Amino acid sequence: MGAVAPMLNVSRGQTIIDSGCGYAWSTEWLFRSGFDVVGVDICRTYLEIGVTRIGSFRPHLVVGDVENLPLASAHAHAILAYESFHHIPDRRRAMASYDRVLTDGGTVILAEPGGDHEGAKVSVDAMEKSPTR
Repeated sequence: MGAVAPMLNVSRGQTIIDSGCGYAWSTEWLFRSGFDVVGVDICRTYLEIGVTRIGSFRPHLVVGDVENLPLASAHAHAILAYESFHHIPDRRRAMASYDRVLTDGGTVILAEPGGDHEGAKVSVDAMEKSPTR
Protein backbone atom coordinates (compact mmCIF):
# COMPACT_ATOMS: atom_id res chain seq x y z
CA MET A 1 0.00 0.00 0.00
CA GLY A 2 2.84 2.37 0.75
CA ALA A 3 4.03 2.14 -2.86
CA VAL A 4 0.53 2.38 -4.36
CA ALA A 5 -0.89 5.31 -2.38
CA PRO A 6 1.32 8.02 -3.97
CA MET A 7 0.22 6.85 -7.44
CA LEU A 8 -3.37 7.77 -6.58
CA ASN A 9 -2.37 11.42 -7.01
CA VAL A 10 -4.83 12.75 -4.42
CA SER A 11 -4.62 15.22 -1.58
CA ARG A 12 -5.96 14.65 1.89
CA GLY A 13 -9.67 15.28 1.96
CA GLN A 14 -10.19 14.18 -1.64
CA THR A 15 -12.30 11.07 -2.21
CA ILE A 16 -10.87 7.67 -3.08
CA ILE A 17 -13.03 4.68 -3.96
CA ASP A 18 -11.53 1.39 -2.77
CA SER A 19 -13.07 -0.95 -5.34
CA GLY A 20 -13.53 -4.56 -4.27
CA CYS A 21 -12.21 -3.75 -0.80
CA GLY A 22 -13.01 -7.12 0.78
CA TYR A 23 -12.32 -6.95 4.51
CA ALA A 24 -11.55 -3.22 4.10
CA TRP A 25 -7.97 -3.32 5.32
CA SER A 26 -6.84 -1.12 2.40
CA THR A 27 -9.83 1.19 2.99
CA GLU A 28 -8.86 1.49 6.63
CA TRP A 29 -5.20 2.20 5.76
CA LEU A 30 -6.19 5.02 3.40
CA PHE A 31 -8.71 6.40 5.93
CA ARG A 32 -6.15 6.44 8.73
CA SER A 33 -3.73 8.15 6.33
CA GLY A 34 -6.14 11.10 6.11
CA PHE A 35 -8.05 10.38 2.92
CA ASP A 36 -11.81 10.49 2.43
CA VAL A 37 -12.31 6.91 1.30
CA VAL A 38 -15.31 4.79 0.40
CA GLY A 39 -14.83 1.03 0.41
CA VAL A 40 -17.10 -0.91 -1.97
CA ASP A 41 -17.50 -4.67 -2.09
CA ILE A 42 -20.22 -6.98 -3.33
CA CYS A 43 -19.90 -9.23 -0.28
CA ARG A 44 -21.72 -7.93 2.80
CA THR A 45 -20.03 -10.57 4.98
CA TYR A 46 -16.57 -9.23 4.13
CA LEU A 47 -17.63 -5.67 4.94
CA GLU A 48 -19.21 -6.76 8.23
CA ILE A 49 -15.88 -8.32 9.20
CA GLY A 50 -14.23 -4.99 8.34
CA VAL A 51 -16.76 -3.04 10.42
CA THR A 52 -16.16 -5.31 13.41
CA ARG A 53 -12.38 -5.04 13.07
CA ILE A 54 -12.20 -1.28 12.47
CA GLY A 55 -14.79 -0.17 15.03
CA SER A 56 -17.05 2.87 15.09
CA PHE A 57 -14.55 5.45 13.79
CA ARG A 58 -14.32 4.13 10.25
CA PRO A 59 -14.61 5.06 6.59
CA HIS A 60 -17.77 4.56 4.56
CA LEU A 61 -18.24 0.93 3.58
CA VAL A 62 -20.82 0.22 0.88
CA VAL A 63 -22.24 -3.07 -0.33
CA GLY A 64 -22.27 -2.72 -4.09
CA ASP A 65 -21.33 -4.12 -7.45
CA VAL A 66 -18.34 -2.26 -8.91
CA GLU A 67 -19.74 -2.86 -12.40
CA ASN A 68 -22.59 -0.56 -11.29
CA LEU A 69 -21.10 1.58 -8.54
CA PRO A 70 -23.87 2.90 -6.26
CA LEU A 71 -22.23 6.32 -6.04
CA ALA A 72 -22.90 9.74 -7.51
CA SER A 73 -21.31 10.68 -10.82
CA ALA A 74 -18.11 12.74 -10.69
CA HIS A 75 -17.79 11.95 -6.97
CA ALA A 76 -14.27 10.52 -6.64
CA HIS A 77 -10.80 11.82 -7.38
CA ALA A 78 -9.26 8.33 -7.55
CA ILE A 79 -10.18 4.66 -7.62
CA LEU A 80 -8.03 1.90 -6.25
CA ALA A 81 -8.66 -1.77 -7.02
CA TYR A 82 -6.06 -3.43 -4.81
CA GLU A 83 -5.70 -7.09 -5.78
CA SER A 84 -9.38 -7.21 -6.71
CA PHE A 85 -9.88 -6.24 -10.35
CA HIS A 86 -9.23 -9.77 -11.61
CA HIS A 87 -12.33 -10.93 -9.67
CA ILE A 88 -14.68 -8.71 -11.70
CA PRO A 89 -16.60 -10.67 -14.36
CA ASP A 90 -17.26 -7.74 -16.75
CA ARG A 91 -14.17 -5.56 -16.56
CA ARG A 92 -15.23 -3.20 -19.36
CA ARG A 93 -18.43 -2.46 -17.46
CA ALA A 94 -16.44 -1.86 -14.28
CA MET A 95 -14.14 0.58 -16.09
CA ALA A 96 -17.20 2.43 -17.45
CA SER A 97 -18.55 2.60 -13.90
CA TYR A 98 -15.20 3.95 -12.68
CA ASP A 99 -15.25 6.56 -15.43
CA ARG A 100 -18.74 7.69 -14.41
CA VAL A 101 -17.87 8.26 -10.74
CA LEU A 102 -14.50 9.91 -11.34
CA THR A 103 -14.01 13.65 -11.54
CA ASP A 104 -12.26 14.98 -14.67
CA GLY A 105 -8.63 13.94 -14.56
CA GLY A 106 -9.26 11.30 -11.88
CA THR A 107 -6.91 8.37 -11.44
CA VAL A 108 -7.53 4.61 -11.58
CA ILE A 109 -4.95 2.28 -10.07
CA LEU A 110 -5.26 -1.47 -10.60
CA ALA A 111 -2.73 -3.10 -8.27
CA GLU A 112 -2.79 -6.78 -9.19
CA PRO A 113 -0.90 -9.75 -7.71
CA GLY A 114 0.41 -10.99 -11.08
CA GLY A 115 -0.83 -12.65 -14.25
CA ASP A 116 -0.74 -16.19 -12.93
CA HIS A 117 -2.78 -15.44 -9.80
CA GLU A 118 -6.21 -15.37 -11.43
CA GLY A 119 -6.02 -18.92 -12.81
CA ALA A 120 -4.10 -20.47 -9.91
CA LYS A 121 -5.84 -23.37 -8.18
CA VAL A 122 -5.87 -21.58 -4.82
CA SER A 123 -7.53 -18.51 -6.42
CA VAL A 124 -10.13 -20.56 -8.29
CA ASP A 125 -10.93 -22.54 -5.12
CA ALA A 126 -11.34 -19.33 -3.11
CA MET A 127 -13.75 -17.87 -5.66
CA GLU A 128 -15.82 -21.08 -5.73
CA LYS A 129 -16.12 -20.96 -1.92
CA SER A 130 -16.91 -17.23 -1.85
CA PRO A 131 -20.07 -16.31 0.10
CA THR A 132 -21.26 -14.25 -2.89
CA ARG A 133 -21.67 -17.34 -5.09
